[in-house]
Amino acid sequence: MTTDDSIPHPPWLVIRRTVRFGETDPAGVVHFHHLLRWCHEAYEESLARFGLAAADIFANPHAALPVVYCQARYHRPMGHGDVLLVHLACRPLDSTGFEIHYDVHSHQQVVATGLTRHLCIHPVTRQRQALPTAVGRWLEASTARQGSPPAGPPPQT
Repeated sequence: MTTDDSIPHPPWLVIRRTVRFGETDPAGVVHFHHLLRWCHEAYEESLARFGLAAADIFANPHAALPVVYCQARYHRPMGHGDVLLVHLACRPLDSTGFEIHYDVHSHQQVVATGLTRHLCIHPVTRQRQALPTAVGRWLEASTARQGSPPAGPPPQT
């Protein structure tokens, strides 16, 4: 499973958030672990906006979707009060997995990027299996790149 970072990833969904004081370190910049947390929150928001309940995805007794790879790159510092736009772009890897690219923008610049790869397994046997139908539909909708995000309430910051 390799990716080509030179391939543009048009966003399927954009999540707006504001950097909070508690998310910064003593130097006043975002502490490193928050980027991956924000990526996962954006992933969860994309599922919710598509109409998938968190319990149906994260507490499914028949399928688990663990993150099997993650990456974070920081291009510019982010600080308290900065308004961030997290752009998501998804793509299938095969019938059992997918990846999500995250571009974090502030002041019309990409300040950070992230990547998560997810694999579908059975929660008990831990054997790889096909993605659940609902997740497959979410992935198809996200890769269609129709230019508009799924319906849903405006995101909270």
